[in-house]
Amino acid sequence: MNYFMQGFWLFVGIVVGIIVNVTTQKYLSWRSEVQLVKNFKFEIKYNIKKIEIFESYVRRLRDLINGDNIKNFFYYFDLTKVIFNSANHMYYSGLLYRYLDDENVGKFLDTSSRFNQGWETLANNQVNDLKTKFITNNNYVKQEAIDLVDYWENFFSSHKKVLQDLLKLPKFKK
Repeated sequence: MNYFMQGFWLFVGIVVGIIVNVTTQKYLSWRSEVQLVKNFKFEIKYNIKKIEIFESYVRRLRDLINGDNIKNFFYYFDLTKVIFNSANHMYYSGLLYRYLDDENVGKFLDTSSRFNQGWETLANNQVNDLKTKFITNNNYVKQEAIDLVDYWENFFSSHKKVLQDLLKLPKFKK
C-alpha cells in the first residue's frame, strides 16, 4: 500500500508541475505580447512625429525653391531614424498577423521598407543634385525642383496616413 501512495503522489506532483509550467508559460507569453503591442504603438506614434519633421523639411525646401534661395537648405533626411524594431519582432513571430488583416500588413510592410539607408541616400542625393543644378541654371530646373518636392510630400504624407490608420484599428485603440 505504501508503494501505491508514493506512486500516486508522484503522479499528482508531476501533473501539478505540468499545470504550473503551462500556466506560467501562458502568462509570460501573454505579458510579452501585451508589451510588444505597447512598444509597437509607441513606435508608430514616434514614427509619425519623425515623418512630420520630414514633412516640415519638404515644406521648407518648397519655400526656398519658390524664393529662388535653395542654397540655404541645409536639412538632412535621416530616414533611418524611423524605427520598426517591435514591428519586425511581431512580424517574424507572426503576431503582426493577429493584429492586422492582410491589406494592412501589406501597407505596413511597404511603409516600413521605405525608411532605410537606401531611401535616405536617394532623398539626400536628389536634394543635393537639385541644389547644384538650381544654382547653375535656375530657370530650367525650377519645375523639376517643384516636381521633386511634390513627390516627397506625397511620399511622406501617404506613409504617415498608413501609420495613422493603423492606430485607428480597434485592436490598437485600447
